[in-house]
Amino acid sequence: MPRQSFPGSSALSSADYDEERQELTITFTSGRSYTYRQVPPDIWDGLQTADSPGRFWNSQIKDQFS
Repeated sequence: MPRQSFPGSSALSSADYDEERQELTITFTSGRSYTYRQVPPDIWDGLQTADSPGRFWNSQIKDQFS
């Protein structure tokens, strides 16, 4: 399962993606983790390359996936 760390982000600490299950688990700097289901690979790719992972999460992931 690929993992991405976000050392410069004030909101996100890291993210893990299970491509087979299309599950994205995001860990916030607060320590809380949330798993989003049915997340396509292009969203995972976008999160990894976003200038601001927190803004990307807010606009592309939050409230978009269960």
